[in-house]
Amino acid sequence: MSLRPGFKNILRLSDNRAFSMVEVMIAAVILSISVIGVMATMSAQKEPALESDERVQAALAAKQFLEGLRGKVDATTYNTGDLSLGLHSDVSLGSYTVNYLVSPDGNARKVEMNISW
Repeated sequence: MSLRPGFKNILRLSDNRAFSMVEVMIAAVILSISVIGVMATMSAQKEPALESDERVQAALAAKQFLEGLRGKVDATTYNTGDLSLGLHSDVSLGSYTVNYLVSPDGNARKVEMNISW
């Protein structure tokens, strides 16, 4: 836009290339909705992630408990204590409660375990 000498430079609305207030407000609303959506998704995933972590910790505790039982296998104590046949209830394992059933399986023992927290 060239100016002739003696004329004032008056910008008309059609010449204005900046954003209007309405455009800025609409962009802010769209950005806010997007951010709220992302944050809601992240907070919704937090609880399942915590539950998954609890399950992994319980599985590790159960594995350690079974390894402890395996370490107790001895011909003299095979039919007594933790390896005796039957249901063993409410065994405390830190913050976990273990119930397990020892049953015969040929010449071996089968252990079925339920762990809760």
